[in-house]
Amino acid sequence: MDQRDSRDFAARASLASHSLAPLSGSDAVLETAFLCIMCKYIPALKRRSTVYPNHRTPSKPTLQTPNPSAPMLNASLFQVGGPRLIQLHCRLAMGRYPQQPGSKGSQHWLQWLVNDSPELFDQRIGIGRIDWCSPLRGDDFAEYRDQDFLDLLSIELPARPLASFWPRQGPQWDALGRAPSGEVILVEAKAHVNEIYSPPMAASAETSREQIKASLSETAQGLGVPRGYDWWKHFYQYANRLAHAYLLDRLNGIPTRLVFLYLVGDADVGGPTSCAEWQTEIHKVHAKLGLATLPAFVSDVFIDVRKFGSAVR
Repeated sequence: MDQRDSRDFAARASLASHSLAPLSGSDAVLETAFLCIMCKYIPALKRRSTVYPNHRTPSKPTLQTPNPSAPMLNASLFQVGGPRLIQLHCRLAMGRYPQQPGSKGSQHWLQWLVNDSPELFDQRIGIGRIDWCSPLRGDDFAEYRDQDFLDLLSIELPARPLASFWPRQGPQWDALGRAPSGEVILVEAKAHVNEIYSPPMAASAETSREQIKASLSETAQGLGVPRGYDWWKHFYQYANRLAHAYLLDRLNGIPTRLVFLYLVGDADVGGPTSCAEWQTEIHKVHAKLGLATLPAFVSDVFIDVRKFGSAVR
């Protein structure tokens, strides 16, 4: 469920500055200009001033635009606004993506599972009661990516930092949690077969493309995939989820469970009506990526939503 938050630029700017005292005159003009520029180059509002459970705020905010291909902001813009503009930038620049309540499909069902029926979801995953960190109703059903998903889970990467493995705008996780053992839970949910068939890598900056290719190749080789399988060309979303779980579990020694949730019988989106239909498609993905066996950190979970029907609407 990537980048479904369609709030327009004005809404993002309003939310970002909501808790700050109003400005007037030239300062207000500068702030408006700042917000317009930032909203143009940053895809969604990431974080407000609220402190969330299990969240560790980064100690040193950055003034660099997240998109490497975007122009750097004029330093004079920060000289007048000072700390206030830095605060606004931090709220816009980080990887928190508020979502609307889902009305159908994987977003709807995953929000329901995490917030209203976690026992069912925990039971299907099968590793005990999970402390779900997202998407939570009290946190705008926000989804997280980049450094923010690590901060939300209180994860540090001692051996291989995220920045050395993947550029910004990495996977936006459908759900995140922690098992009783401390194991990290990463969730990617699907309700329709077409969701599996993601397009190839779309990064435009050459440095980003090369970094992604190198990390995907490293992951594939580490998982025993023969040479000749270009993960950046086929089923890219599935591949980049595997790569991030590999980064945590294998390269940093952080026990991780990557859960691919496949919803059965979602008539609203015309999804598969049996586990067998899903498994046929999953087999195609594995064959195209050269995966003879799944790594131990991956779990496929199937939930038939027809059993719940309109009761959860």
